[in-house]
Amino acid sequence: MRFIGITVKPSKWNIQADYSIAQLRAGNIYTARKENEKLLKKSTKLSKGRGLNYRTERNVRTYKSLNREFIIHRALIEAHAKKQQEAKEFLSKALQIHEVDEIKKSQSFIIREIESLIKSSEK
Repeated sequence: MRFIGITVKPSKWNIQADYSIAQLRAGNIYTARKENEKLLKKSTKLSKGRGLNYRTERNVRTYKSLNREFIIHRALIEAHAKKQQEAKEFLSKALQIHEVDEIKKSQSFIIREIESLIKSSEK
């Protein structure tokens, strides 16, 4: 599609989040940040409602849970961009949001990576 002049952008939230992280891993911090900003805008708006759930094929998560995940992703993006202060702010904001233990466990790897990047860039 891109070859004929039509830009291809991910539409589902999980695909958009994966795209953002893939762009980060490829070194495209600007694109990763822009995609993450879109996700944060949507999830922040919807996380303020009560009883709203984001449904995927096999599981149901609240929008607050997704918002927390996208904030953690943003902290990772800022840590890779060597912006320690912003990374710390996003990480502390994310950690204030309550999350179930199963999801906390899966996110702990990303949190450790963020903390490691912050420490290494402070030296």
